Amino acid sequence: MITNEKFTFLNKLLEKVSDCGAKTPVIAGGYLRDNWFNKPASDIDLFYEGDLDHPTLLLSYPNASSGKVINCYGDCRLISCININLNSDDDLLLLGTTKLQLLQVKSFKENWECFPCNMSKIMLSLYGMFISNDFISGANTKKLVFTKDVKFEYFSKITRKYSSWQAEIEK
Repeated sequence: MITNEKFTFLNKLLEKVSDCGAKTPVIAGGYLRDNWFNKPASDIDLFYEGDLDHPTLLLSYPNASSGKVINCYGDCRLISCININLNSDDDLLLLGTTKLQLLQVKSFKENWECFPCNMSKIMLSLYGMFISNDFISGANTKKLVFTKDVKFEYFSKITRKYSSWQAEIEK
């Protein structure tokens, strides 16, 4: 469940990344979905446009490191990835994970359109939360709908986690 405490913490993450120069920072996808349905989340994906001021980022997150860019979003491209371990036990207890991924994109709007599953279309920005109609429909019917170019690893991971849900791949 996404509690007020989690919202406050996630908004602080968005503000910190924004303070480091990120344009339009957005937490989207699996972390929010999994919390909505009380499932364990493996990480938090925070997308942003523009460039980060790395010295400022390192003041808040001294263990930040460049990560491997893994593209599970069809034709969309991630420019870079920064992995951050949130080291506090309090973070783990509150968030359920200590892994934060900062994913640089050319355009979040384009990446949003490439999300490979209806149940990934949920996001939190500095302006509030947005839940797509696809997400709402999938939640009401317990149905996962994947794009035809979904990566097998991603499909397998989500369908295992939501094994009681119906799953289909678009034609």
